[in-house]
Amino acid sequence: MLKKITISVFCGLLLSLAADTVATVPAELMAKAKNKAASGAVKRLVQLEQEKAAFIKEPFLSVVNNKVLVAASGDPHDYISVGPYFWPDPTKPDGKPWIEKDGQFNPTRSQYDNGKMSKMAYRTEVCALLWHFKRDKEAAEYAVKQLEYFFVAPETKMNPHLKYGQSVPGKVDGRPAGMIDALEFLKVIDAIAMLRDYPGYTKELHAGLQKWFNAYATWMRTDKMARKDWPVKQNHGLSYHTQIAAYMAFSGDLGAARGHLNILKKRIVESIQENGIQPAEVRRTNGWSYSNYALMIIMQAVGVGRNIGFDLIDPKDVSGIRVRAAVDYLIPYIKNPEKWPYREIAGFSANRLSQILAQMCYHTGEQRYFDAYNSITGRRIRENRVTCFFISPDEVCAK
Repeated sequence: MLKKITISVFCGLLLSLAADTVATVPAELMAKAKNKAASGAVKRLVQLEQEKAAFIKEPFLSVVNNKVLVAASGDPHDYISVGPYFWPDPTKPDGKPWIEKDGQFNPTRSQYDNGKMSKMAYRTEVCALLWHFKRDKEAAEYAVKQLEYFFVAPETKMNPHLKYGQSVPGKVDGRPAGMIDALEFLKVIDAIAMLRDYPGYTKELHAGLQKWFNAYATWMRTDKMARKDWPVKQNHGLSYHTQIAAYMAFSGDLGAARGHLNILKKRIVESIQENGIQPAEVRRTNGWSYSNYALMIIMQAVGVGRNIGFDLIDPKDVSGIRVRAAVDYLIPYIKNPEKWPYREIAGFSANRLSQILAQMCYHTGEQRYFDAYNSITGRRIRENRVTCFFISPDEVCAK
């Protein structure tokens, strides 16, 4: 059996990170892994070095530059994207209003600001990981300058809102659903935690980033459109409260962060049935993918909670019981994907569950997650944060 890992944060290890630094990776794990990558991460770090070499000479990314579509406000600093499943109507001369095809990604989506946001977050994460594990000063310097360029510099910073996220041409300028685009910013929060000990990461930059994320989280909490995601009982509602908790904690408002983690507990119970089925996810055209996606969001929130002394998956709490039920419900399909009773037009992949199992192994210390993880043939973890900090479970879960 695996040794039960305590949920309480180790004070000494917390002190190894700045008090106002919060990430989705538990502080004790981030400190333990520093300068010593788990064996599962060695190959990934080599790959990341190669990726860095390819993009390090490219211009920094900003929503201001190379706009394909400008928001209705006319301000290039305003982020704008188009709903991922919306396509031009072939029966209309101009294609408007666009129509929805659930589960079918429009390949032009990455041309808008979401493509820049995603690429910025990923590159910043890559460079921060290379600094954290390999002390790569060139990577750290790139990450710091990219952060300043995207969030702080007056000429290029993004305005702290997503009023025009996931717009639908010819129908609506922006939708509450657009806020899930900013889930990418959780990579940024993690990157900042890794960059805090880089000499080029200044107090002024940190203050500017805290100000930006506080403003963005405040917009999420107070804007009429944004608050429509507050009560949603599926991945969008989970993302909404996870993001606010992370951004408020990062900007120093731990009370607000804990408040939204408490709300998230309720959303988990509302989103997951006692039998572990996530009804709002399995009814989608990609029921397996969305069931895993929602759990990945929860796992990120679990990490944020651990860093501020909040246990989101207490086994004695209904929310903790429901999270376990949701994961346990998916495990049997690792070996029997043909028995999955819902649609999955994207193609069934057990790998989606492996990154959740790795985190559940660490967070709970429960043997069945370790065994289920090892039962996946040809495991391939797609998330850098999971690969570099949580893999392999046999290295982070004491036996």
